[in-house]
Amino acid sequence: MARKKRHHYIPQFYLRGFASQEPTDRRKPRLWVRDAHSGLVAQRTPEQIAVEIGYYAIETDQGIDFDTLENELAKMEDQAACALREMLGRPVGNRGSIPIEVEIFVAWLGCRIPWLRRIVVESWPKHVEDMAWGKVDVADDPDFTVLIKDLTSSEAQRLPLNAALDAIRSGRWVAQLEQNQIIDMMRFQHWYFGRHRFPNLFWTILTAPTGDHFITSDRPVVWYVPERGWADSLAALKHPDVELTVPLDARTALLATAAPPPEGTKIKVSDINYRTWCFAERFVASRERSVLEEIAQLRCLS
Repeated sequence: MARKKRHHYIPQFYLRGFASQEPTDRRKPRLWVRDAHSGLVAQRTPEQIAVEIGYYAIETDQGIDFDTLENELAKMEDQAACALREMLGRPVGNRGSIPIEVEIFVAWLGCRIPWLRRIVVESWPKHVEDMAWGKVDVADDPDFTVLIKDLTSSEAQRLPLNAALDAIRSGRWVAQLEQNQIIDMMRFQHWYFGRHRFPNLFWTILTAPTGDHFITSDRPVVWYVPERGWADSLAALKHPDVELTVPLDARTALLATAAPPPEGTKIKVSDINYRTWCFAERFVASRERSVLEEIAQLRCLS
């Protein structure tokens, strides 16, 4: 059986929920996608975006395992797709609580993305360096090893922790993460979101009025503390003023807050879209090109 090497960090079924409604796109849905770096806007299919070779690959004694996590996520996505269809098929105002399958999906949507990989990869060398200089506790595990890289030659070595810390104190070496460790951190963060962070938030289902629609991006789950920012801080999810948003499809989004929004609170689709746009790192995607052009004229949150 052929191995599944093309891995989507944003699921295809999810992206189809933001596809154009033009008649020509019904058999092969397309989204208007804006590249965050070049600013180029073009139509793309869900198969063409948010995909990398070996994104969920794991190194084993038998070689590269492309399938294990990919298959696990595919099963989860199938369950989430069915639960979402059932939830969103109910009348507005009578959708009930969020199904557990959707909760699991949203937790994965928040931790499987390039943003989290970047945060993990960037923070790990600093954490090990802090151990080397006594700023944080050193792991009390004689079997704990660290992969380090020579800053001059790029030579890599795996050493016991204390030896690695000695090398880092020399100024020549820096810690780095392997692919398997990144996957482990992804799994841990999914557990942490689902067990300790998201259940402590109050979730509100938002429906776009006729004529409006939500956009999505390579970071669909974003949080923000008004007047403080902290969008790149996982600790921000504990802040009493945190606001977390998740577009589910073009018509529906989730808003999570530490307490229920005051009665009568007006929440604009444009506000949700603005945050989705500002915290994207690779792309934003929309049902209509005009929405992307409108948001491009605004200045993002700091």
